[in-house]
Amino acid sequence: MGLKLGLKKPRINKLFLASLVISIAMVGYGGYHFKNQMATAQETVQIPVPGRDLPVYYEITPGDLALKDIPAGSAGSDTLTNANDIVGKITTAPIYKGEKINRNRLTGVNILEGYDFVSVNVDLARAGGAVPGNRVDVYKLVLDSESGITQREPVARDAIVLNVWDGQGNSIYSDQSEGITDKAVQALSSTKPPAVIRLAVKPSETGQVVDGAATGKTNIVLAVKNGKEGGVNAANGTEKVVNQSEGADNGGGQAGTDNGDSQDS
Repeated sequence: MGLKLGLKKPRINKLFLASLVISIAMVGYGGYHFKNQMATAQETVQIPVPGRDLPVYYEITPGDLALKDIPAGSAGSDTLTNANDIVGKITTAPIYKGEKINRNRLTGVNILEGYDFVSVNVDLARAGGAVPGNRVDVYKLVLDSESGITQREPVARDAIVLNVWDGQGNSIYSDQSEGITDKAVQALSSTKPPAVIRLAVKPSETGQVVDGAATGKTNIVLAVKNGKEGGVNAANGTEKVVNQSEGADNGGGQAGTDNGDSQDS
């Protein structure tokens, strides 16, 4: 009897084969998903942001803006992404360098219409910790020559703080190289205390407030209103001034003209 020669078929473990197929599928899916994630992460868009710290009540110009790359879809519904919606608007709160610009921090309304701008001398104690945007009551300290007692006289109500300078005339809250928070801390130090504060006051009160601008005088005291800010931040709490002063000597002006960058005493 002859013998039939042939190859013996190998036996394949079905469980092993199934595991291999599943592993290959998972690796393929993971690679595809990772590729998509990387592609999404690399997608960016450019939005306009402040190129420097912008103080409150400042009218934004094209030169104040810079472009910043952010991940696509991360802007948020309240973030302004078109420079045309930003330029010419007035800030209602300080906006930091590189920060996304929220539409709620801008207004097209001239908040300071009808106000006079007055800069007065202060010191650390009499400034009351006021920062741009605060509403303050302004008092004048008067020494009674007969009694020797210092009297307090109110000279302005609900004035709006526009800017604060140190003794060298440097704006504490609108410096381009340092953050607003850093400058605020510096202002509270003994070497860089606030020296001059610019206020928006009603024309009827200007005459009383300007006395505090005299050289060497620090008889003006500011009392910050309880957590209140001027303009639209105060939920219509700022009184609209209807009798706007006229003439160059009255100190009046438009919002944002020089509120953040220069000292006018």
